[in-house]
Amino acid sequence: MYSKVLRSSLYATTSRWWFAGNAYGLTRPARPTLLRESRTLNTSVAKEIQLFEKMIVSKLENTETESLTLSEAHELYNCVCGKQMSPKEHGFANLTNLLQSTSALEVTKNNNGIKTVRLRVKPINSYEQRHVGTIRTNQQVTFIDTLVAFGKVRNEDNIFSNQKKQADEVVAIDVERVEQNLSLVQVSTSQRTYVFDAQVLGSQAVFDCLAPLLQNQNALKLIHDLHSESEIFYGRGGIPLRGVLDSQLVYEHTGGGNFHAGFNKILEFFGQPEHSLKRRVTWELNIEKKNPFALRPLPAHALDYAVLDTRLLQNASEAIREQAGDDIERLIRTSEKRAMSGQARWRSICFDTMSEFKLASSELLECVRPADILQPEPLVVHNEIDSLLEILPEDLADSIIKLEKDTITEIVLDKGEHLCIWKEKERLVLGEDERTVTSDDLRHVMESVGNVGSDNRGGLNKQLHRISLMRNREQDVVGMTLRVGRYVTGNAFHLSDLLHSEANILFIGNPGSRKTTMIREVSRILAETENVIIVVTSNEIAGAGDLKHVSVGKARRMFVENLETQRKAMIECIQNHRPDVMVIDEIGRKNEANAARTAASRGVRLIATAHGSFRSLLGNPDTNGLIGGITNVTLGDAFAKASLEDNGNQAQFRKSRAERVATPVFDVVIELGVGNGIECIVVQDTTKAVDNILAEKKFQIQRRKWDGVSASISLQLDRA
Repeated sequence: MYSKVLRSSLYATTSRWWFAGNAYGLTRPARPTLLRESRTLNTSVAKEIQLFEKMIVSKLENTETESLTLSEAHELYNCVCGKQMSPKEHGFANLTNLLQSTSALEVTKNNNGIKTVRLRVKPINSYEQRHVGTIRTNQQVTFIDTLVAFGKVRNEDNIFSNQKKQADEVVAIDVERVEQNLSLVQVSTSQRTYVFDAQVLGSQAVFDCLAPLLQNQNALKLIHDLHSESEIFYGRGGIPLRGVLDSQLVYEHTGGGNFHAGFNKILEFFGQPEHSLKRRVTWELNIEKKNPFALRPLPAHALDYAVLDTRLLQNASEAIREQAGDDIERLIRTSEKRAMSGQARWRSICFDTMSEFKLASSELLECVRPADILQPEPLVVHNEIDSLLEILPEDLADSIIKLEKDTITEIVLDKGEHLCIWKEKERLVLGEDERTVTSDDLRHVMESVGNVGSDNRGGLNKQLHRISLMRNREQDVVGMTLRVGRYVTGNAFHLSDLLHSEANILFIGNPGSRKTTMIREVSRILAETENVIIVVTSNEIAGAGDLKHVSVGKARRMFVENLETQRKAMIECIQNHRPDVMVIDEIGRKNEANAARTAASRGVRLIATAHGSFRSLLGNPDTNGLIGGITNVTLGDAFAKASLEDNGNQAQFRKSRAERVATPVFDVVIELGVGNGIECIVVQDTTKAVDNILAEKKFQIQRRKWDGVSASISLQLDRA
């Protein structure tokens, strides 16, 4: 049995408790009461010891168990209570701190059948073979945390040096990190688990030791989440991984379908018990913000956790190989290809046309079903500036034609000023010194512009250009901003799984993030198979003329006179035209948000845009109704204290809290970055994301990148 060195050890029986190594003493009489005989052991700890002993003795009285860890005691208590609780919820906060390095709890019976509960701590030899209580088998663990032990393992254990011995084994490998630094490396064979303390030994020394095994093509190595481990071994250590098999790829290929399934999900699929310490360590990392793998001496439960990561995976090796069947060699080749990426977080993905365009690992589909991969459209930017130059006076147009036209975003005409253009954020003043813009120039342009609305915006028939006017007090035009219309095809390909679903999608972003460009392409794609109607006031999506622009394809368009009537137009669209999909540009006011909720409640799918980020959207009272809305509720004292304990006593005591009011209108929120929307953040579960924000927790996101040149999509799972 392994443990960590403490200055004292606790020994307990059903008749007596005492501390060995320090001058603490505590005797328990026949009655189930603990008497405090030392100032060091306070009343709360004594009560916890009594409760802990009573729990174990009573709940295991009829079992044959001879050894279990502290974490297993918590798990058993969970089973009795019928729910999962963290160790703190058992009330063992003080006891857990006191015994944080205790290795195991033993339960034995004497000749009279009386149970004995024993918590033991003992000095260890780093190379000593130790029994792993959490596994309940005779398998061994070797924890290497000294250079002497490391040298002995490297030189004497055949699994790290003998290629024939390696080929006879199926090995499971995993790592534990502290932020971006390597903490532990675990290797499990059928007989033994090795745990290397990389913080003590150094990462490079561990890499050198494992390199022969990792590069042996004939030695099968099981790894869960190969993306992460390949970044360590190949990305940092420079070790190409051969003969590796990613459990996530096997799970995805053999019917699981999820390309990023968690460890316990995969263990369940392959008929193995779940990792019993996953919840506890996840609680520590995400809620308590503590990393047990950063501590030295290493806490016992952290070592248990590390051992279970590879031990359980190795135990599932036979089921994994059986499920892979004849495809195992192809899956190994696919895993090797994935391992060569050396990227911990970015995954190469594609869309599976045989599974309703669901996300899939591109390495897997390219290997087993290449014909089922959705093929992308080329990413093309269509610039129509020539049609805009045609409405300018000839000499002004000539001064622009000489420039690189593709990067021009706006043309500015102000009476009495020189012609000015904008190239992204760069302003260029054009024309000869004596040539300035005149009233005749402005009238010349106005002759080509269609009807100008009350918002002083107009456009050209079948064009996306926007002409915005400035007027003096007499309402004469004294200035113009001509925004160059351009559209992009192929820029929504990396969202194909979402577009082919039934989800309501909200595109958000700051000005210039190309939200309108994105939903223009989305409208075209969806209109191929559905009745899509665009409801807009600015007419930027399909142009300002009576004839729509070609970029929206078969989508129809409904004109809105001004912002005041947009809500009415949305309701009218539903009642009169029965669209399958309604596209709305720029929802920014409460009545528009309410109209969107009405539309969603009538079964119409919504695609819309709004300004800002996800968190700023939630903080805006006019638009937060789109993602559920917020209200403040007052808590009773008991409930407030319980909520404080649930959050690890890390938050301030509050008598009120914010809660979500309703189900979000939009199921998915996509935050666009720069570059025609080819980089974005996807929030797939809006409801859970809002609830997490209100609970001051992080929420899950996907970062997606679409490379139109290589026709590849990268995805990163993250929290924000």
